[in-house]
Amino acid sequence: MLEQAGLTITRLPLPDHHDYATLPWPAGSAEVVTTEKDAVKIDPAHIGATQVWVVPLDLALPASLVGELMSWLPAPTPP
Repeated sequence: MLEQAGLTITRLPLPDHHDYATLPWPAGSAEVVTTEKDAVKIDPAHIGATQVWVVPLDLALPASLVGELMSWLPAPTPP
């Protein structure tokens, strides 16, 4: 998405649920781009002078998927 928008980036793929106990990017990195999901795991006290850009990700589930998921849930019971 970022490259399609014209940005030149160096990718740093991480495993899902990376804990960010230590920062994965090279020390002295001027700028880092991450998702909201991962940004909340980064301790601001550890980023130093690195500018961390947070990219929101919006998605919409297809109506057919939502319908199917809803069909699996039990019907609400009256109060």
